[in-house]
Amino acid sequence: MRTKSTRNNLNLRAIIVLLAVIILAFMFVFNLFKSNHNAKIAKENVQANITKVSKFNFSTVVDVEAELQKMKEAENGGSEDGKNYRTIFANCAIVGDSITEGLTVYGFLGEEQVFSAVGGAVSKDEAMFDKAAGTYPKAAFFSYGMNDMGNFNGDADSFIEQYSNLINKFKKKSPKTKIYVNGISTPDESAISANKVLGNYKNFNNKIKAMCKKLKVTYIDTAHILVDDPSLYAGDGIHVQPAYYVIWLDLMQKKAGL
Repeated sequence: MRTKSTRNNLNLRAIIVLLAVIILAFMFVFNLFKSNHNAKIAKENVQANITKVSKFNFSTVVDVEAELQKMKEAENGGSEDGKNYRTIFANCAIVGDSITEGLTVYGFLGEEQVFSAVGGAVSKDEAMFDKAAGTYPKAAFFSYGMNDMGNFNGDADSFIEQYSNLINKFKKKSPKTKIYVNGISTPDESAISANKVLGNYKNFNNKIKAMCKKLKVTYIDTAHILVDDPSLYAGDGIHVQPAYYVIWLDLMQKKAGL
């Protein structure tokens, strides 16, 4: 026969679990209705939150509240080391493709700071550059090339010509903005095997680096991040886990002196 103490403990645990489920449901609905949202990344985001909750210490309400507060801070641009990237990158613009999209999907930056699209490419994102330039940011970070390797059929010179034109137009519209250009993150071997054109990433990165020197803007080498820690790859060998963004943001912050 259950004692009163046992029943109370069971009731407390049920309440705590219910609270966690409600929080997860809210986060799921919030992400579901975010505009310009990659469904695959959204699914990974929900799964990551479920995994986090499964590891909670359910012994007391206080413990669970502390864990939920950490998750809330992450949703508002925070990281485990206490950084708030929305504040650090205030009045900055990050422009790019679906990998860049993850900065808002995972809550590190706000949608007013990130200008991105699934399938984003310099071959078709002129309006995105113009919109970002119209915010007149103090710093702008560009991250293109993964999709462009295919769109330009491996022709790095044509890619650079278009990229240079867009950056110059950006500079003309927002001349006081400091410009930073990220290299292409490294696709893994399975992704390259599935799509041979991705094997051009080293050549494209060398061309991006030379472009930055010519345009007198800062190049940010991101290719080493996934090489240093392959566990940061998502399942397709191109997209990335949430922990990747902390390393990337820290790298951009350091380069820009934010």
